[in-house]
Amino acid sequence: MRETVENSMPPLGRAKLSALMESVHTHSRIARTFLSDERFRDPVLVIWVASLGSALHAPVTTYYLLEVGASHMDIGWVGFIASLGSLVCGPLYGALLDKKGSLPAIVTAAVSCAVGCLIRGLAPNPSWLYMGYLVLGVGAENLWTLVLSHLSRHTENSGRSLVISGYLFQVTALKILGKFLYPAWNFVLEDILLVTDTLPRMRIHMGMCTAFCFFGVLRLVANWNIINEAVARNKTNVTEGGGLAMFARPPSVASTGST
Repeated sequence: MRETVENSMPPLGRAKLSALMESVHTHSRIARTFLSDERFRDPVLVIWVASLGSALHAPVTTYYLLEVGASHMDIGWVGFIASLGSLVCGPLYGALLDKKGSLPAIVTAAVSCAVGCLIRGLAPNPSWLYMGYLVLGVGAENLWTLVLSHLSRHTENSGRSLVISGYLFQVTALKILGKFLYPAWNFVLEDILLVTDTLPRMRIHMGMCTAFCFFGVLRLVANWNIINEAVARNKTNVTEGGGLAMFARPPSVASTGST
């Protein structure tokens, strides 16, 4: 079927379609490899569910803050607090990553994200919002960078650009999907589950991120030893220039530097 479609198209169109199909194939291959590698499966799952969960409540976040009683100034300040926390804690996570490895840093950031989201989602007043965003600032904004660092440090040098592009593509696609699903999820809550009161319905929206983040934390903790053992098994390969094999260039290409 694909060949029939391509043959009916002009050469330029066939080239673009071929490039698109190759891109889809490559990104699906990256995702499958992430899931099949014990070093990467759970950290990547954390980011996948966090990206989807955060996007699901993104359209309603500002309205929720106002519903809880936050002023326009409060909304600006809580955002500033979260960003400042990310800025201050970033170097600390870097030091933790260098000293203890990726996993403790990722788990700390994921717990911060889950607990901060929980406090924010249950907030009865703006003071609780400040507390929630302070906790979020400890790790939530750094979580995406830490997981990317984990993937990069265990991937062969020649394949890191592909890993980074695949990771960013996955995160962006899931955030788009989450926002796309928001109207359907809101319809389920309001018209099927009959959660018609605004604030309770918004709390459920905000709670989706909390549930997804706690799922990720539990996965990381449950498989802590498995991830560390997988990292230890592959440590020698990474030191010698090995890593995630599927992302390495062929020897003839890697040796000449040609593309």
